Amino acid sequence: MTLGTAPKVSVLVCTYDRPEYLQRCLKSIRHQTFKNFEVVIIQGPPLGDGPNQTDVVIAEYKTRIKLGHVDTHNVAAARNASLRLAAGDLIALIDDDAVAPGNWLQTFVEEYQQRDVSGLGGFGKSFDGKIVSRVVTCDRFTQALSHSSEEIANIDQRPGGAECYSLTGYNAFFDRRAVLDVGGFDEVFAYMFEETDLCFRLMERGYRLGFSPKTWIMHGLAPGVDRDANLLP
Repeated sequence: MTLGTAPKVSVLVCTYDRPEYLQRCLKSIRHQTFKNFEVVIIQGPPLGDGPNQTDVVIAEYKTRIKLGHVDTHNVAAARNASLRLAAGDLIALIDDDAVAPGNWLQTFVEEYQQRDVSGLGGFGKSFDGKIVSRVVTCDRFTQALSHSSEEIANIDQRPGGAECYSLTGYNAFFDRRAVLDVGGFDEVFAYMFEETDLCFRLMERGYRLGFSPKTWIMHGLAPGVDRDANLLP
């Protein structure tokens, strides 16, 4: 990719039964200052038998999105389905319970073009302003740590390394070809660590990752199949 050219970005959103969160997320994506992007939504099965209000939200955007479906609550399977529909040079991951500031994609693209990496993670805040993640590392026993900078994390990115940068799935940016090169997401990881596993496999293949300290996102931790309204398992 030539420095200075505007790559196409595919924004990938996986969702089900969380219409109010999805609506808020899609509004934030709609108002991005960076314009060369598409939105791919993968909808999972509803939890109940009543009317699916997620359909109503998606219908508002049907002329501006690509839509796919999965028949299981498996986030890795949903991410793979979104990959199959994506046409961008780069993919941007955001959760349906997250909200992106208007410069989210612009900041990611600008930093990506200045660095020799195949993926960038962003930082996260809760909606009350608390910092929930910065530079995240993870070892092969799923021990994750958050650091204030890449320099402090001091990861040795090489095949066989003991730990890697773990780009959080609600705020991450990857070269689509690199993700496809390592086979996408491993669907054994139905809910957690699917993005960390991807990062390890990218590192094993010789790809480099990093973090963009200017790229923040607000993340809300909505209830789902794995946790209730009180965020308990």
